Amino acid sequence: GNAHVRGIEYAIEEINSSGGVLGGRELEFVSEDTKGDPGEADSIFRRLVEQEDIVAATGPVNSDLGVRTARTAQDLETPLYFHMSGTNAAITQDTTFAYRVGLLAGTNIMRSQSQLVADRELESVGAIIGDFAWGRTIEQAINDEFPVDVQIEVAPVTASDFKSQLRRFDSDLDMFIATGHPPGQLTITQQLSEVGIDVDFITGSGYPIAALVDAISEQRIPDLVTYHLNDVESDAFQEVAQAYGEQTGQYFGPNVSYGYTTINLIAHAIEEAGEASRSAINDVMGDISFNTIYANPIEYQNNGELHNQINNFSRIELTAPDFASDANASLNQFFQSDSIPAIPAELN
Repeated sequence: GNAHVRGIEYAIEEINSSGGVLGGRELEFVSEDTKGDPGEADSIFRRLVEQEDIVAATGPVNSDLGVRTARTAQDLETPLYFHMSGTNAAITQDTTFAYRVGLLAGTNIMRSQSQLVADRELESVGAIIGDFAWGRTIEQAINDEFPVDVQIEVAPVTASDFKSQLRRFDSDLDMFIATGHPPGQLTITQQLSEVGIDVDFITGSGYPIAALVDAISEQRIPDLVTYHLNDVESDAFQEVAQAYGEQTGQYFGPNVSYGYTTINLIAHAIEEAGEASRSAINDVMGDISFNTIYANPIEYQNNGELHNQINNFSRIELTAPDFASDANASLNQFFQSDSIPAIPAELN
């Protein structure tokens, strides 16, 4: 959330200093902390619409908040842009005001990971999933999409120790998937070596880079692979990353970039609509084709599902670019998926 806000604030400063939108109107930003509670998120969303007269909202990260606030957006007829809520259930054919920005639907995340497995000709793959909506989405997608059989173990979403599950796996794995248990991915990454499992790499679930570096030992960081929609090798990304690093000293990581991208997408929609109203912004979203720091333009199909996006995979390096003086890590991109169509309506 904090990384997302930093990207939002940077984008707003950049847009306003360049003349704003609609010939000189400045964007304004107001935020409140939902504390990860869906009921609180619903109340805050309603208050921001009724009292602040917002024209769009962003922020949901976890699955439950995405599901709840997508329905709130529909009720309030206010466009909502997900930071990273990826459960399939958050967007359905009945939700016409919610849009994914920083994360593909869970099924498509695993489709991209299945492409990675096929590209690297991996054979032995294990996974731990959480016993909640997101984890079960990942489990189903693994079973449906992967070119190899994957051993899957289930853990409670509140679990803080995974050694009993990990001891059921072979001691030598090509790949381990921690994507299906976001709250436990840091512990899983550490405990793999503690129980004697040798794994070539581990796929996580999109934590900010700084949080990963702070929580995982230097010995384990090279094994962790993070996925992201921003194309860190593109000229467009590098230009923004350098400007951001020179101003803030920080690395322009994926979570920051999603806040930045969301605001630029909203500004683009306002310009396309010709007015800053909730209904006008939403009316143009279905026809949006917005070139940004992603590998492909942002486009939507099946309401708010990202269409034909490319998922990028990177290893974390404990060095940072010269222009990010305060950063302690950066990304080394090593695999891009094919363009992935929006998930079919029946999977929502």
